[in-house]
Amino acid sequence: MCARFYLRPSVDEILEFLGATAEEGLDVSPPRWNIAPTQDVLTVVQTPAGRELRALRWGLVPPWWRDDKLPVFVNARAESIAEKPSFRGAFKARRALVPASGFYEWTNAGKLKLPHAIGVPDGGLFAMAAIWETATHRGQTLRSTAIVTTDAIGPMTAVHDRQPLILRPEDWAAWLDPKTPVTEVAALLSPSTVPLSITRVDAAVNQVRDSSGSWFAPNA
Repeated sequence: MCARFYLRPSVDEILEFLGATAEEGLDVSPPRWNIAPTQDVLTVVQTPAGRELRALRWGLVPPWWRDDKLPVFVNARAESIAEKPSFRGAFKARRALVPASGFYEWTNAGKLKLPHAIGVPDGGLFAMAAIWETATHRGQTLRSTAIVTTDAIGPMTAVHDRQPLILRPEDWAAWLDPKTPVTEVAALLSPSTVPLSITRVDAAVNQVRDSSGSWFAPNA
């Protein structure tokens, strides 16, 4: 799964990396070191004018949702995304990219939970596959997203059994385009082969209110 991640570069760097423009009034600014569910996250969607960077709630809300209590559909499993009622509409027509510098996972050491930061070896940006929706909640328009996950492979299996689906740049256009045949999109749902590096970080990251990034100090 992916339930916490971080984003280092500026909005301008993210726009250049993803070949996108910013939605008017965008006000979510990196760096952000402890991004958590229900927060707004920077998300690239496809529009008739091209790729657009928007701020969407992390935790997908299906358009048919009527309960006052919002769901927290943070992740969508690649294996069932095409069939799940909460995800299938977005998977067919509203796919997105969520830029990240890395994400966090925890391993157990007795009673302790040890946090790890996972990113690409050069420390650069990457794009996680996502889906997005627009719903109405208490009379207000709510735009939301969920990150697609797959089985973990390679070194990630020592940390967790799931990982985000990280798309290579050459696959972004097909993923974002709602006209891409479903069979072609489904072919992109295989576990990501993008190399990852895993680094133990300080337990300060466990406090979601702490966004200082202090946990990247060397650990003993």
